[in-house]
Amino acid sequence: MKKETYIIAVIEVLLLIISLFQIYVVKSFSYPIYLLILFVVLGISYYFLKFDKRKERLSKDILLIIGIVVLLYWLIIYIVGYFSGFLMNSYQRSFFGITKNILYGFGLIASSEVMRHMFLRRRNDNKKIFVLSILVFSMIEIVTKFSANQLDSNVQILKLLFSVVVPIFSKNIFLSFLTLKVGCVSSILYRTLMELPLYIVPIIPNLGYYIENLIITILPLIILLIIYKLYYSDDGKIVSSRMYNKINKISNVIYSFIVIILLGVVLLVSGIGRYIVYTIGSASMEDTINVGDVVVIDKKDKEFEENDIIAFYHNDVILVHRVIKIYKDAYGTYYQTKGDNNETADSWLVKEKDVVGQYRMRFRWIGWPTVKLNEWLLGGE
Repeated sequence: MKKETYIIAVIEVLLLIISLFQIYVVKSFSYPIYLLILFVVLGISYYFLKFDKRKERLSKDILLIIGIVVLLYWLIIYIVGYFSGFLMNSYQRSFFGITKNILYGFGLIASSEVMRHMFLRRRNDNKKIFVLSILVFSMIEIVTKFSANQLDSNVQILKLLFSVVVPIFSKNIFLSFLTLKVGCVSSILYRTLMELPLYIVPIIPNLGYYIENLIITILPLIILLIIYKLYYSDDGKIVSSRMYNKINKISNVIYSFIVIILLGVVLLVSGIGRYIVYTIGSASMEDTINVGDVVVIDKKDKEFEENDIIAFYHNDVILVHRVIKIYKDAYGTYYQTKGDNNETADSWLVKEKDVVGQYRMRFRWIGWPTVKLNEWLLGGE
């Protein structure tokens, strides 16, 4: 074993100890402190190992495949969300909060992937370093998700195992393969496209706990299989990149088409523009608005009168009910609402800040699969 291998092993064991200390001793997470530690270790790694600047001939091919597949992923889950509904993103939605989350998130991505690059590219023939790297970089990410005080029951242990540990290990197997073959740019691209949008988009598709985690577990393995089948033989050697040249024009057209569709879908379902659409999942407004109808909400119109139908947040769920009375005081405007099919008015008053906008129109029946699909995705919940 060469000297570099010993250095890499020592640094990775140090990172593993830091991660375990963070989980079992500190039991709380601070992004600034943790990022500072990672950047210090990154500096130490660079001093001893340097950065491998070799360029691989498959880099552009693989970057394109990653971009296409990840954009398809976002397109598909938001289309499914159109039918299954959406949830409010739990991350901060203020400009400062979004900026902070992006900086912290990209800082973690960049520091981790550059270190992975130095470790794997310096000793690309060492299987033990490869396996240890998967373990270490998985732990670095796991630290940001939970601490030991969350593991106080078997149910929570199984839940965290399925929702955190398994997807993270799957992703890190994929990222380690990418880094080993073509360097860290591809792994940084994948993580940036997959993780940073979560800090920006205000709503996320309500896919259900198990379906969501199953998808993010198998997605990197699917990309890995595609790359390996296209460009590598059974012994791991590059076969040819000519296949890429043959499909290059078609891929570029598909890529552009996906980007256009994705932007349109995201604008519509996330409410970045004036209008936003929701699929109705309850019978509270029948027969005015039925289960499965897709309604268009005008976010710009915030001047309401009695009898108007509005969309608003209540307990992080979007409801569409009719305004039956309006109250005003020194603190603002409040709306008493009621579903047309409900016998009594809602037991709460809607604050002005919780109103999304006014109902404008509906598309009948096209969202009818929503209920059945939602039951299937959420296990009947």
